[in-house]
Amino acid sequence: MSKLRMVFLSACLLAGIQALKACDVCGGGGGGGYGSILPMFQQNMLGIRLQHSVLQHPAGMNKNGESTVISDRYRQADIWFRCRLNDRLFLTTLIPVRETMRKETAMESHIRGLGDLRSEINWVVYRNTDSLGSIWKHVVQLGAGIKLNNGRYMQRLANGVMAPLPLQAGSGAVGGLLRAQHILRRGRAGLQTDLQYAAFGGNELSYRVGSQASAGLRAFYWNYRGSRQYLFNAGLLAERIAPDQEFGAFKPESGGRFLYAQTEAVVFLGRVSVQFQAGLPLMQQLTPAQPAAGLRVGVGVAAFF
Repeated sequence: MSKLRMVFLSACLLAGIQALKACDVCGGGGGGGYGSILPMFQQNMLGIRLQHSVLQHPAGMNKNGESTVISDRYRQADIWFRCRLNDRLFLTTLIPVRETMRKETAMESHIRGLGDLRSEINWVVYRNTDSLGSIWKHVVQLGAGIKLNNGRYMQRLANGVMAPLPLQAGSGAVGGLLRAQHILRRGRAGLQTDLQYAAFGGNELSYRVGSQASAGLRAFYWNYRGSRQYLFNAGLLAERIAPDQEFGAFKPESGGRFLYAQTEAVVFLGRVSVQFQAGLPLMQQLTPAQPAAGLRVGVGVAAFF
């Protein structure tokens, strides 16, 4: 075993991770919409992540009766669990709890509730991280998942009007997710490529959320100081959201293309990790009536067992 691998294994043992079986600091994606680089410690993980984002509506353009919409604020708490089925299969389940606050000139509305549960299974189809003769380490992972229709989605605004579906905690429809991921690492640094596609069915209101496709590229670096380990990554995320459909007709004020700059820092403290995330939109292609996305931030904590 190389000196670098010996140093990393010793650091893991000092950190109290006694069940570590592989030296893959950055070997797997979060799955289930988690949106992070997770370590491939051969253990289960349980965590919670809090997210916050704001959408600003164009001045005077979107009306709710006599009131004008100013902004939408989204808060979400994701409770997630990753289960190791074997050395190559991982199952991730995510339960979101959402709160949306719509600010208008004449009122303020709060929409709260349990969101749609998501579950994803990921298969590591190729991995050479245990090869002593390979300087470049590769992990190739494929995944597929499902989004259920258990979330609340027929809630109303403060004036009794049905809230638009993007404000609802759930969608009322089942959806599917596909993922492909490649991680390239040399020593403590590397690149992660992540491709995702999600499609959704219609709900009982004859409303269908547009399909979503994304491609992300991140550079990451791992380091340690004493018994603490650090994982930093930054990169770009491109998203394409197709227009929604209502009664079979496309809604022109939905959909769009986005490009985000993303950064993340994760600190590992023994069997616990703490995560900080931020995403800033660099480009948005929207119709004039659509609200513009702002800074997205998140913080989370997870435990290994």
